Amino acid sequence: MIEVGQSVDGYRVERLIGRGGMGVVYEAVQTYVNRRVALKVLRPELADDPVFAPEERAQRGIEQLPETLGEAIEIAAESELVLRILGEHTFKRFIEIKREEWEEYRVQVTPWELERFLSIL
Repeated sequence: MIEVGQSVDGYRVERLIGRGGMGVVYEAVQTYVNRRVALKVLRPELADDPVFAPEERAQRGIEQLPETLGEAIEIAAESELVLRILGEHTFKRFIEIKREEWEEYRVQVTPWELERFLSIL
């Protein structure tokens, strides 16, 4: 069970937002970049269910969701479905714009980095 104030994989849990059918949602701070996020975790009674084990998901052909926008963009760039829905011209431009957005986001300096490294100067 996750407790408010606890740190979990680089996230500091601030407060409980809500509970749903399969999960619990917390407001947390991603400590590396000092960014507020919603952290959703499986309810404890479901976490031990073998169907959620990585090996079981792989055996069933269930892939993990992308961890970053960059990964999601590259998956979309290979998607025949997205290409057919958007059309070739719009698809190419959409992927180009999303890659530019990801690059701008990825290289920005966070408040945590400014505080941590500029205070040294």
